[in-house]
Amino acid sequence: KRFQARGSYMMARDALMSLFTMSDGVGRPIIDNHLTIGTDGIMRLWGYPLYQVDQLPNYLNGTATPSPQIGAKSVGFGSWTDAYLVVNRRGFFVVRDPAYNPAGVTWYFGQRVGGGVLCENASCFLEVV
Repeated sequence: KRFQARGSYMMARDALMSLFTMSDGVGRPIIDNHLTIGTDGIMRLWGYPLYQVDQLPNYLNGTATPSPQIGAKSVGFGSWTDAYLVVNRRGFFVVRDPAYNPAGVTWYFGQRVGGGVLCENASCFLEVV
């Protein structure tokens, strides 16, 4: 409950599109009154920010009649800043490699990035069963 105040949703694109097509037994959209767009341009579902993340696995399988893919974790909710920390190390490096490209000089650029889980209870993904 302590992470709920800073919570947000992350969804794969097809899971988000499926959410828009869901309706109740009478045919009314389920999320009609619960999905809003704030003044900052961010979609909010039940008051929590909703982000589309293309790197999440697909919710639907690629058959002729799409159905939910068993085991997919396409929807997540939590306080992502409390769950995981990404650290960009100070500065980046440049390496000159004249031996690789005889016609010119090849440059390699890079940066050290690290991170780790801060709290496993701060977020969770829903799994299709």
